[in-house]
Amino acid sequence: MKIHDISLTISNDIVTWPGDPKVDIQLPIQIKKGDPCNVSRWQIGAHTGTHCDAPFHFLDDGKGIDEVLLDRFIGPCLVVEVDPKVNIEREDMKKI
Repeated sequence: MKIHDISLTISNDIVTWPGDPKVDIQLPIQIKKGDPCNVSRWQIGAHTGTHCDAPFHFLDDGKGIDEVLLDRFIGPCLVVEVDPKVNIEREDMKKI
């Protein structure tokens, strides 16, 4: 089986869900500033980049993402690139 990683790279420039916080990645501790190591600090919303909403996101008694088995994320898929100016509706996805 060939596996393709479809994850987006998270950076300060990534598009975020409307209303979610913008990504803020900083490097407050840096070797080049005399610190003993490099340490990054990330501020992101749960909907940043490639992600999966856990059942708990919509159901009070739903599973948290830490309870969802990883094998649920491995298998055939269809990756579609969409122009951000195009509005896609549920009915459009049924045509694929």
